[in-house]
Amino acid sequence: MARGRNLQLDLDEIESLQLQTKNNLKKQAENQSHANSYIKKNKPIPADLSAEIKNNQAEVAKQELQINARKETLEKTRSHFKEDKIRFNVLKNKANQVNTLAETPSSTKP
Repeated sequence: MARGRNLQLDLDEIESLQLQTKNNLKKQAENQSHANSYIKKNKPIPADLSAEIKNNQAEVAKQELQINARKETLEKTRSHFKEDKIRFNVLKNKANQVNTLAETPSSTKP
C-alpha cells in the first residue's frame, strides 16, 4: 500500500508534466507558424514572438528534465520497495527456521 501511494504521487506528477509539455509544444508550433508567415512575407519576426518561442523551448526542456527526474525517482522507489520485500522475506524465513528448531523435540532426552 505504501509503495502504491509513493508511486502514485510520482505518476500523477509525470502525467501533469507531460500534459504541460504537450500544451507548450502546441503553443510553440502555433508561434513557429506565425514566425514562418513573417519569414514568407520577408518581414522581421517581432521581438515578443521570438522571445515567446525561446521561452517555450526553454520551458519544454525544463519540463523534460523534470519528467526524467520523476521517472528516476519512480525507479528508485520501486527498487527500494523491492529490496525491502526481499529483506522481509529473508527475515521471515530466518524466523520460521528458528521457530521450527525450537519446536522440534530434542533427541537427547532420556
